[in-house]
Amino acid sequence: MRKMSDGAHEILVITQEPARSRGAQECSTQDLAIAAVIYRRLTSERNPYMEGATQETTSPSMLPMGAALESCLLKKSELQVHVSELLDLAKVDNPTLAEYLE
Repeated sequence: MRKMSDGAHEILVITQEPARSRGAQECSTQDLAIAAVIYRRLTSERNPYMEGATQETTSPSMLPMGAALESCLLKKSELQVHVSELLDLAKVDNPTLAEYLE
């Protein structure tokens, strides 16, 4: 196998997660594309000069949230939104991924 940069290794590790979420037996280039988006986001937050951190896009910097997410975020409550609440919402709306989100 060829040697990899740290960035290439990290993106390939991330690539496994979308593949697992769909119950795949191998990683596809679609999984790689999803991982690339996640990788760019993570690296731009860590260090904007890191390999692969910047991405040109015509998409707005903040996309609107779908109805279920918006409802969760706008709920009248004094409580903070926590990761567990977001994961619960994802499980309800995506029962085939519920086990993966545990």
